[in-house]
Amino acid sequence: MKFIEKIQEATTAKVEAFGGLVVLECKILSPLEAEAAGLASSLVASSVVDPNQLKKLARRKEILERAEAEDANDQDFEQLLNMIQGFDPSKLMKIEEHQNKILKQVVIRASEDGGETFEDLVLVDNIEDQDAEKNLLWVGAIPKEDRNKILDVVMNNHKEVADHLQTFQG
Repeated sequence: MKFIEKIQEATTAKVEAFGGLVVLECKILSPLEAEAAGLASSLVASSVVDPNQLKKLARRKEILERAEAEDANDQDFEQLLNMIQGFDPSKLMKIEEHQNKILKQVVIRASEDGGETFEDLVLVDNIEDQDAEKNLLWVGAIPKEDRNKILDVVMNNHKEVADHLQTFQG
């Protein structure tokens, strides 16, 4: 049915990945899904860094700028160390796990011929589960730059989808 094809076209996005070798077709999240994913991201981020520490960091922006400009003194570095005290780097894995969950939800197909033809693609959690014959790709293999592009597109393009569907004329 044509209207389903139009809806499918409007609710998916194509994102070049792996240095342009692959085009990934991704499902654009609905406004509700994007809001839920954004809220979950905020909750994960707040569990990584104490909100009070974030406020301190914001207030100490000038210290960070001096440190980057190499004009920082020993007191500046001591303050920076105090601010990051208690930070648990292992909590950063929670952010990646959350992003992986979104990526597994939205990446649906892949093309190796510039988008002419697509095959179903399933992202898996473990490298051991990756299988080229079954089109199973380990989600961790997606480069950070590509992950960011995909997440940006699928979480922020729902307004364009709604506008496009409003103009659909069977």
